[in-house]
Amino acid sequence: MFSIHVFKEAAALGVVLQPQTVICDFETALIPAVQASFPGVQIQGCYFHFCQAVLRKVAELGLRTRYLHEAETKKKIKMLMATAFLPLPEVPAAVDLLGRNVTGLIAALFDYFRREWMTPNRLPLWN
Repeated sequence: MFSIHVFKEAAALGVVLQPQTVICDFETALIPAVQASFPGVQIQGCYFHFCQAVLRKVAELGLRTRYLHEAETKKKIKMLMATAFLPLPEVPAAVDLLGRNVTGLIAALFDYFRREWMTPNRLPLWN
């Protein structure tokens, strides 16, 4: 693993790593390990991995074809992922607005998004 190599090399050179921010994927074991190694570090989730997880759910729900071929479906999903760039306090209202009047599989995607990504612990990581 790259990070283990970096830690070993830094230690061998006598370099003390004190990052202010660490960007990582959303692996549940990784975040506490980074926080334990670097007390006070700000953890930020990787936008690529965030989008990858949402798009995996799109495929899992059977929305992949619609995402690829229906402009409105693609736009709705991309706008949902773009909520990562809004100020944190505005995200819930934006997701509610985007999710207004959605039905079927798109509604299921919004349910997943709220359940998985909008918890008090998760929301600050990806936003």
